[in-house]
Amino acid sequence: MPGAKTPTPTKAKGAPPPPAPRGAGRSARLYYFFLVSAILAALAAAAALLIQFFETRPLNLRHHSARLATIAEQTLVEHFVPAESIRRHPSEVRRDDGAVWDFYLFDAEAPRHAAVDGVVQVLREAMLRHYVNTADAPEEGGARRISLSLGEREFARFILRPAPPPRIMRRDLRASCERLAREIEQLFPDALQRDGALDREDDAARWTFTRLRVRGAAELRPGDLLERIGAVIGTLDIAATTREDAAGAVVVDIACSGKPAVEIRFAAPASAETPPPPPESAPTTAPPEAHKEETGLSASEEMPQEVPEADAVALEEPETAAPIPAKVARVAIVLDDGGYGGEVTDRVLDLDTRLTLAILPNTPFAKSTAARATEKGFEVMLHMPMETDGNAVKPFPGEISPAMDRKEIQRLTRDAIDQVPGARGVNNHRGSRFTEDAARLNDFFDVLKEERLYFLDSRTHAASRAYDVAREKGVPAAARDVFLDNHADTEYIRNQLAKLVEKAKRQGSAIGIGHFRNATAEVLAEELPRLLEAGVELVPASELVQ
Repeated sequence: MPGAKTPTPTKAKGAPPPPAPRGAGRSARLYYFFLVSAILAALAAAAALLIQFFETRPLNLRHHSARLATIAEQTLVEHFVPAESIRRHPSEVRRDDGAVWDFYLFDAEAPRHAAVDGVVQVLREAMLRHYVNTADAPEEGGARRISLSLGEREFARFILRPAPPPRIMRRDLRASCERLAREIEQLFPDALQRDGALDREDDAARWTFTRLRVRGAAELRPGDLLERIGAVIGTLDIAATTREDAAGAVVVDIACSGKPAVEIRFAAPASAETPPPPPESAPTTAPPEAHKEETGLSASEEMPQEVPEADAVALEEPETAAPIPAKVARVAIVLDDGGYGGEVTDRVLDLDTRLTLAILPNTPFAKSTAARATEKGFEVMLHMPMETDGNAVKPFPGEISPAMDRKEIQRLTRDAIDQVPGARGVNNHRGSRFTEDAARLNDFFDVLKEERLYFLDSRTHAASRAYDVAREKGVPAAARDVFLDNHADTEYIRNQLAKLVEKAKRQGSAIGIGHFRNATAEVLAEELPRLLEAGVELVPASELVQ
């Protein structure tokens, strides 16, 4: 119908969209293609930059080099280079085109018992396990330069110097020599008269020389004197000889530790040609030159030839004389298990130097502890490990066992002695099984006799035969009387020390054994100065062996 509106067609529900114009789909696909390509190109460029960054960035080896330097230092300490002899200098940062690391310089002193070559070999073998190259070269004065490297990068250098020769300490024998003279006087109080005493010294020792003479009215013969001295005072370090002087008088010379300590002069036999005695007004001392010729002393060293007037009166009137003091009892205290270092070692080394220190071999600081103790004046012993009956007890390194043959026992014993420089004796560490075996003990004591060492039986069990076998073998020996610190309690240790003192008074002497322990060091620091007041004298163990 003219003028009627044409109806708008309606979109049926669910009908597909009208087709896009030709060319629109292609443009969209190109757009997404270029977008993805751009993203991939950007990622590839970022990856390339990142790879370049990591390739040009130095490798950080600082932590690794520090760890390896510490391992090398600990290796030396574990093989008896004293920790206190190693000096680590401040580290230095080093770098090259590929890495950055720390460099460490060490100065160290080789142990006396090991050659420098042996220490180098130990370090080389230990560091190979960490893929570290080791090179060494000689330095001035017999030192060695040991370089440790990761590839071509040196991160540590040790300047290992040989240990200086041990310093010879001058032994102080004055107290021992004076005590020897007093003991001889107390044996013969009415027969001997002291003419004087002099302090002497040489490069090795200081000692006191005392001159005694037999009173004219005394009925004392040289043989009787020597027999009594040998029976009562006989110790490891005392020897007596007799001689005749130009006037025919018999002289007994007694040496202490090889030094002339006491001279006892008997009167020359009377003869018909003997001139009459000088009048009372004549001098009673020989002229200086004659005295020097007779005694070997200069006039300035001349000893008085007469007793003081008060002493002469006392001899003429014995009922008014002061009583002779009783013989002082003697105790020796041995501290076992030295060699582990630490604070307790420092505390022990600050104690009275008349203590005896027993050092365990195959411990980290055996060598240095023995050297420090000897330098301070302590007597040092080897604390020899021996097999025990305890099934659950782990064998101690280097211990000797009845199952070993003679050669192995003696090899291990000599090796242990070498680790404790200056040792004068040996006592046993544990050893309940070994000290029961007489045959194996004989093998052990052959070494001690050869090395001229004494033996102290620690008596770790009642069936020990070590003391008896040592005496039969001719090795000077003694046995422990009291253990001081089976319990690490100060009151217990104090009570045990009191028992030791009482036993020494009853027997004349006694030996106690303790250990490198803080509680023991604390008690000894307090009680040792009081021993003389208690009537006993502290002496090294060697003075109580027979």
